[in-house]
Amino acid sequence: MLDANVLIDITRRRSVWKPILEQLASADNELCVCDICVAELFAGALPHEERDVAALVQDFHFLPSTPEVAVLAGKFKTEWKRKGKTLSIPDVLIAATALEYGCVLATDNVRDFPMRNLKILTRKN
Repeated sequence: MLDANVLIDITRRRSVWKPILEQLASADNELCVCDICVAELFAGALPHEERDVAALVQDFHFLPSTPEVAVLAGKFKTEWKRKGKTLSIPDVLIAATALEYGCVLATDNVRDFPMRNLKILTRKN
């Protein structure tokens, strides 16, 4: 599952992630996005990027939120608040979606996702 920062990288044609994603896709991995990441991508898109963003999103399998995702996200928010770390609602929803669907999360923002059982792919892996 691709985090918004990965999608932004692709949209802005920085191509840092492009070779990694091409390798994953060629190995029959299904590349996915969730509603939160799509919303973040469109929220940050410049007017001239909107057509490319819409086309890009169509290239990936879409994972919708579920009640189970919402509950798990809420539990993550509470758990990490008790540990003294404030996580954003979008980030806990992204993590919960990845876990609910059994996905590895591709992101450059590792510190936003401290959940032990969440598998993360970074450019450094």
